[in-house]
Amino acid sequence: MNVVPITLPPLRERTEDIPLLIEHFIKIFGKRFNKTITNVSSDAMDLLLDYPWPGNVRQLEHAIEHAFIHCTGRIIQTGHLPDEINQKSSLLINRIINTENPIKEIEKEVILSALRKNNWNREKTAKVLKISRITLWRKMKKYSIQNK
Repeated sequence: MNVVPITLPPLRERTEDIPLLIEHFIKIFGKRFNKTITNVSSDAMDLLLDYPWPGNVRQLEHAIEHAFIHCTGRIIQTGHLPDEINQKSSLLINRIINTENPIKEIEKEVILSALRKNNWNREKTAKVLKISRITLWRKMKKYSIQNK
C-alpha cells in the first residue's frame, strides 16, 4: 500500500492552506448541519491563522465543526471557536505583560504573526505592517527572528 510516501509539513508551517481548508470544511458542515454559514469573521480568521495546530488538519476540522454547532448566524465569530483557540490569545497577553519589556515583546509577536500570515514573505509583511522592507529586516534582526 505504501508505494509512494507523501510527506506534508505540519499545518503551522502551511498557514496559507488554512483559509482554503476552512472554506472546504464550511461547505462540508453546511450540508451536514443544514446551515448557511458562509464565512469566518476577520477576528476569528486571525485567531485561526495564529493558532499552532498541534493536531494539524484534523484539529482544524474539529474547530470548524465546533463553531458550526455554536454559530446561529451566517458568519463564524471568535466566540464560536473552541476555548483553547480563544485562550491562546489570552495566555499570550498574560505572558507578554509579565516580561521585562512588554512593548518590545508585543512588537515582536506582531511581526511574527504578520510573517506567518504572509507565509514569511517579507515584502508582503512589510506592506501589511506599513513599514519598509529594510525596517522589517532590522526589526527581525533586533528580535532574532529567523527567516523560514
